[in-house]
Amino acid sequence: MRKILTLVLAALFMVVGGAAFADEGSDAPTPYQVTTEGIQLSAGDTFQAHGHVNVRYFDGDGIEQTAGIQFDPNNDHPGGQWIGESFIPWSAFGITEGRITWVQIHGYNQHFGEGGQKPIPVGPKPEPGTETREVEDTEEREVTQCPSEEAGYGTVTTIRETFHVTEQRTSTIEWDGADWIETWGEWTETDREVVSTETVEVREMTDAEYTECGMPPTGAGQVAGLAGIALLTLIGGTFLVRRSRA
Repeated sequence: MRKILTLVLAALFMVVGGAAFADEGSDAPTPYQVTTEGIQLSAGDTFQAHGHVNVRYFDGDGIEQTAGIQFDPNNDHPGGQWIGESFIPWSAFGITEGRITWVQIHGYNQHFGEGGQKPIPVGPKPEPGTETREVEDTEEREVTQCPSEEAGYGTVTTIRETFHVTEQRTSTIEWDGADWIETWGEWTETDREVVSTETVEVREMTDAEYTECGMPPTGAGQVAGLAGIALLTLIGGTFLVRRSRA
């Protein structure tokens, strides 16, 4: 009876153990990491003697290739140097560029590339870019100083501002499963310089300007440029104002 009970328990253990093992199939999450530099095993795990790693990848020309390493401790086999290590670079497989699509490691049921993982690029991530541009804009407006007498002269000041703006933007680099994708951000102002010029003109006001000043029109200045208009451009009143923001 004890023997029969032992056999029943052993069979039950095999069924339960087999179900648990099935949960860790080749498409399960990998307990190791496949990175752009190589394969990193979990903490405490190392590559064992007589084990192996097999890889499928697309090279720099987009051609699918295979590579593998045997961890043979005998006869100075090249794979022997990785025995006891927890990381192995792609250069050990002779892979210098391209993207890794599938990895199988001796002793692990989980295979990279069979659980929905995206291909991993080989080599370092490209550096994001930076661009700078200069933008110039001009604004002009007039300011009228009304005359103090009904038939006097007014002052018109023309203000012209030129903006010299420096803008910069940077990019981000993301892997989409097939290639590195560079996305540029928005332009951001990094510096501004303003050049302001004022030109002052003294002349008899037009009827429209008299009206704006709240004074009755005289009929003497309906057309700009009539004889008797006094035009004075105060060169000395022209000046530059520079403002800079870091």
